[in-house]
Amino acid sequence: MRIKIAKTAGFCFGVDRAVKMAFDTAENSPNAVTLGPIIHNPQIVSRLESMGVRSVSSPEEILPDTTVVIRSHGVGQPVYDYLCEHHIPFVDATCPFVAKIHQIVKEYSEKGYLILIAGDKTHPEVEGIVGFCRSGAVAFNREEELRKMTEKNPEWTSRPAILVAQTTFNIQEWRKSAFFAKKVYTNLIIFDTICNAT
Repeated sequence: MRIKIAKTAGFCFGVDRAVKMAFDTAENSPNAVTLGPIIHNPQIVSRLESMGVRSVSSPEEILPDTTVVIRSHGVGQPVYDYLCEHHIPFVDATCPFVAKIHQIVKEYSEKGYLILIAGDKTHPEVEGIVGFCRSGAVAFNREEELRKMTEKNPEWTSRPAILVAQTTFNIQEWRKSAFFAKKVYTNLIIFDTICNAT
């Protein structure tokens, strides 16, 4: 039997950065929370909890005089608006690659483009991306799902549209989805936003 050892192991750049920012915040802020678990790693979450950092699921749960750490998945514009309106200090640990997707979809949605997102619509990263879309966003998990939605909404195919992906989206599914979209959508711009670490 051959055992292959990966060239890299551990957290990706964005998660590693977010974890470090969470620990720095825990050391420097007496009251800190993360908006959702900082990472899907019980040991890291437990270490943060031992330092007094708990996880909350929505901004409404944040108590006064609390610093919020936004995890690497990012959040949508309404969450940033809420934090600012309520004068809640925050540390933005959104992965720079995810933040770039936010910039892209915000720019194009403000121009009226349809935003097609290859990703899990229930994943926090995709929810955050959708939260920057003003002109309509459609998230799909598989090429077949995009195909069915397009058949039900044929007017989409002539509308200006962009296609982006959740940073951890399956590369084979991305290629199939992009190939289909290129064939059918007549005014489409594709942004390959899958992270190389994936």
